[in-house]
Amino acid sequence: MSIEKYTCEALVLSEYNIAESDAILLLYTRDFGVINAKQSSLKKSSKLRQHLLVGRYCDVTLVKGREIYRIAGARESLRKANRDLIPHVSGLAKRFLGFENKNIKLYDRIREYGCRNDLDTNSVRLCMMADILTVGGYLDISKLDMTLEEYKISSIDDMYMKVALLRDLAVKNIRDAVEASML
Repeated sequence: MSIEKYTCEALVLSEYNIAESDAILLLYTRDFGVINAKQSSLKKSSKLRQHLLVGRYCDVTLVKGREIYRIAGARESLRKANRDLIPHVSGLAKRFLGFENKNIKLYDRIREYGCRNDLDTNSVRLCMMADILTVGGYLDISKLDMTLEEYKISSIDDMYMKVALLRDLAVKNIRDAVEASML
């Protein structure tokens, strides 16, 4: 029986050291959603360490174990993330998306938000919150004056303009959705 390896792009959201040179990484992947993956030998001299830093996009090779994925390889992607957004994405993903909840459109939207430096960071945070809460089922997008059909075909520029025009309403509805979730 051969071991199946999966290679996909991932955003490194956080790292938890579990031993002297081992760590559990929280990854947001396009193919699997939010996952935990174990990386052994994260010594300073490790070849993989420089590619698996928090806030970086990387192409990872994963092996599915019984309980957790294991990182078999990694290389840095060409994408550069807005590092100010990473803690925000990490917190939202852990709270509202759950693990192994694959959503390719949401991943692509978050990647695009994170790679755009021409947008106001606070408005982008609101847009990301609205997207994550909508996909997670916590926010009714119609409260932001958009139908579900419009949302499904919208771009991040459409969402950004909607949030910019209805900023106070967006903040109120996002706050209400977070409180109602009790998470």
